[in-house]
Amino acid sequence: MRSTKDLIHEMAEEAERLTGVAIAVGFEHHTKFVFHRGKEQSEFKESLSELNALVGDGGTPVGLIGYLRMPEENETRFYHQVFPEHAGVAEHADEFMGNLSKAFADVLRESGIQVHRIAPEEN
Repeated sequence: MRSTKDLIHEMAEEAERLTGVAIAVGFEHHTKFVFHRGKEQSEFKESLSELNALVGDGGTPVGLIGYLRMPEENETRFYHQVFPEHAGVAEHADEFMGNLSKAFADVLRESGIQVHRIAPEEN
C-alpha cells in the first residue's frame, strides 16, 4: 500500500481536471470522504492529517471519487477510480465506488453544491 501522503498527492493531481475530488475511506459499516481542499501546503497538510486519522481509526482508502460540473450541458459527471492496491478485488471495489457516486452526489447536495442531471460516469 502506498503512503497516505502519496494518496493525497494523487488526489491533488486529479483535482487539476475535476471540479471536486475526494478519497473514499471505507470502514466496515460506513464510508468517509477526505476532500481536496486546495493547492496550499496548509490545505495539503489538513487533508493528510484527516486521512491519517481515518486510517488510524481502521479505515481503508479505497479510491478516488470526484465530479465535474458541465454547465453548458446542465449536468454533473461523476468519476471514480479504485486504487491499484485493490486490483485483486477490482470488480467488487469498482461496484462499491460506483454505488458511492450516488451517495457522493447526496453529500454534495447537503453541502449546498448544486448537482444537475447526473450523467453516466466516465472512468
